[in-house]
Amino acid sequence: MSKKTKITIAIISLILIFVNGALVIKLSLEDRNMNIPAAENNTGDKLQTETVPGIRVTCAEGFYYEPLSEEIKVKISGKSFRENDLIDYSDLRLVTVRYIGFDDMEHEGMLIVNVQVADDVAAIFKDLYDARYPIEKILLIDEYNADDEASMADNNTSAFCFRQIDGQETISDHSYGIAVDINPLYNPYVRSGFGERNVLPVNAGTYADRTVDFPHKIVPGDVCYNAFVSRGWKWGGEWDSPKDYQHFYKEIY
Repeated sequence: MSKKTKITIAIISLILIFVNGALVIKLSLEDRNMNIPAAENNTGDKLQTETVPGIRVTCAEGFYYEPLSEEIKVKISGKSFRENDLIDYSDLRLVTVRYIGFDDMEHEGMLIVNVQVADDVAAIFKDLYDARYPIEKILLIDEYNADDEASMADNNTSAFCFRQIDGQETISDHSYGIAVDINPLYNPYVRSGFGERNVLPVNAGTYADRTVDFPHKIVPGDVCYNAFVSRGWKWGGEWDSPKDYQHFYKEIY
């Protein structure tokens, strides 16, 4: 084999190596954007937060969270999500859960929460489901055009909604996706100095007196309270004033 032939073969080999390398790099970049199987943990234990776009994290069968899809972004844009300098779509996760309704049947619900509490929320609702703790409905608040009072009046359990606290300029915990309201009709927000709007929702007056026993009332030590508080969440029912009996939140900021 001549020297010229050897040089030609060497050049061709280098070209092939480069091409193959480029193909490998190209494929690896494309793989990063493919649907990746969910990380699973069927014990319901807290999982490490995933940050790669497109990944679904499953905590138990029927309890998982994932980044907001384009469809969900369109659904909540201009409603529960408004342009702001505090939180972005990428900070939020859609959590899908199972729950036992007031009809004693199994249902599927969705909540949007902060990525930093998504593990907690999936595990909390798994606890409630296992205990057959009744929740009337779990719908995104956008089904009510992001009207918090309409959602509460319909006893809808919800989470994220970028808004101010009623009657104040303070941004609500819900704006950060770090709060969940459970069965709000039976566990109202109670305050003073607002006349007929001292109890929210306004149709919850019957349930503002917490010395009376009635179904679906959250109290310290019950299943709902323990599911949240055992994971470091706090309860608005333990505030001095006002009292927010539906409201659980976690301080992460």
